[in-house]
Amino acid sequence: MKEWVEIKVQSTNPEALFGVLYTFDCLGITEEKNFYSAYFSEEKTDVNLLLTSLNSSLQHEVSLLGVSKIHEENWSLAWQQYFGPQYIGKNLLILPPWISVPESDKNKMVITINPGMAFGTGMHPTTKMCLEFLEKYIEPQRTHSVLDVGCGSGILSIASRKLGANHIIGIDNSVSALEASWQNIAYNDVDKVIISGQGIEAIDESFDIVVANMLFGEILDVGQELIKKLNKEGRLILSGIIAEQENELRTYFLPQLRLIRKKQEGEWITFIFKRKNEQAPVSHNQQLHPLKTSA
Repeated sequence: MKEWVEIKVQSTNPEALFGVLYTFDCLGITEEKNFYSAYFSEEKTDVNLLLTSLNSSLQHEVSLLGVSKIHEENWSLAWQQYFGPQYIGKNLLILPPWISVPESDKNKMVITINPGMAFGTGMHPTTKMCLEFLEKYIEPQRTHSVLDVGCGSGILSIASRKLGANHIIGIDNSVSALEASWQNIAYNDVDKVIISGQGIEAIDESFDIVVANMLFGEILDVGQELIKKLNKEGRLILSGIIAEQENELRTYFLPQLRLIRKKQEGEWITFIFKRKNEQAPVSHNQQLHPLKTSA
């Protein structure tokens, strides 16, 4: 019988906390203010090593509140208590698969996401703000291509398709994220979405929208590639940044891009950049070989 481990902590540094948790293949995180519950496979996770790593990396910025085991038969119930309908933007409704669409919400744009296997359920402010900006910038009557870097659960790729984009590529280097994305694409029955485990450097085309909802360090690691993937009029949506990282982010991106908008919820900030007046790089149309394509 499979068992999972739930680790509850309080932390004042979520950026560093998430970095450590996902290094140990965290299956999902719930958040309420500065309190976090993270879930792991007991079979695959060295809990003592994880706790040691948290202590050495965050020191006084993290407090352990508890460690407990969840039996397989209780796993779904443990997750379901945290997730209900999420109303986002003007017309988006995020639902877990065990909740039917309320009769009063039949006209909403419904996105079904199975939580717990990868980052991105609509509950976290970074995901929520990305969805709001995708809803704002994707116009159904126009052709829009979207690159979703660090696609996690696939929620932003799926939303992009439902909002009207007709060429979407989502990439992630986590096997659990890729599996979650494929599963959620199936739940939503969307086409024209490619989910790939290849790195961003393997993609030789430019996009109307590039969105990266990732940890700050990960954004900087692929920053130049993110810029290269913007077409001439493209928008770069960056999320996963906390307030104290804003100056460093601006220093990195502003020499090549211009900041057109930012939005903050709590300590989390989402930025929208556009190219300055120079031309975007020319694509050589090198073929991308995705790991899997939706129907």
